[in-house]
Amino acid sequence: MNNKEMRCGVCDTPFKDSEDIVYCPECGTPMHMECWDKDKKCPNEDKHGEGFEWKAPSSEKREADKSGRGIVCDACGEELNPNDFIVVCPECGTPIHKECWDKEHKCPNEERHIEDYDWNSEHRKSYAQPPAEQSGAVFNSVSEFFGEISRNPLKSSETGEELTCCGVRQPELIAFLGSEKMSTPRLFVTFMNMANSKRKVSFNVFSGLFFPLYFFYRRMMGPGIILALLSIILSPVIVFVFKDSSVFMGGNTNALAQTLATFSYNMLPITYALQFASILFTDYFYMKWCVRKILSIRESCKDMPEEEYFRILGAKGKPSLISGIIGFFLYAFAVFAVGLLIN
Repeated sequence: MNNKEMRCGVCDTPFKDSEDIVYCPECGTPMHMECWDKDKKCPNEDKHGEGFEWKAPSSEKREADKSGRGIVCDACGEELNPNDFIVVCPECGTPIHKECWDKEHKCPNEERHIEDYDWNSEHRKSYAQPPAEQSGAVFNSVSEFFGEISRNPLKSSETGEELTCCGVRQPELIAFLGSEKMSTPRLFVTFMNMANSKRKVSFNVFSGLFFPLYFFYRRMMGPGIILALLSIILSPVIVFVFKDSSVFMGGNTNALAQTLATFSYNMLPITYALQFASILFTDYFYMKWCVRKILSIRESCKDMPEEEYFRILGAKGKPSLISGIIGFFLYAFAVFAVGLLIN
């Protein structure tokens, strides 16, 4: 459905083939899915009462099915041709003939919306593999990996277009994650695949082992503080462990300590479930957090030279051991403060 000759009605940026487009069902104005998600309204909404209808460029060609077979309208069952006027459901991304939409004014897959149905995830083909898998090369260092990325960026196996991470260019993502960090190649490939395949699950063992300090290390201070407090709530006995480890051995006669120890023991399944969820979903959450931060930095640095912009990306984004240490002391301080309150 993407077309380089069209521009987003919200941000006025040309569309790329790797981006998802939403068309206003009332007037046909095209928008990035992310731009639509911000306000959930058409930028030409004030003109709808006037019968406004967005006019596409005369040379507009909408994307055909990459497999060679045309995409089918789920409303009428007919093929969606490149020159047809097409709208896309903003909830699930289902493409429909404008005439079919006008008849019912609802998505043909509306009943599946409660299942978080995503038309793109069911019809999207696989994307390009990392450069090492594309070429069979073996990289011996982080700099060698990113040198290859700069020469041969990840591209869609369908269109050959350079992929982005939810609108973030590959060099921006690398700079933000830290081009010298050993963990960056794994995160970079994981983020690119998640952003372009709608996958949300991966394995980040360190997030579970060092929960919740891992979030501080990655500079996600807000989520780190929230998870640290949640950890204390689920395991309040840690307050007494800091003072007297005999609470686990039955030697502590403090009735409150024993009560909290029992509560913490009963909460262990929830604690373990939270840590397991952290292992599975931290990368996805971190990817979304990185994208928001990068787009914010890009906007604030739009008048800066590119070299300075990338320097700021690295300074703001790459993981910091100091942040991890600060997070640890914040966690310890919170435990100490709770101890003062309950004693």
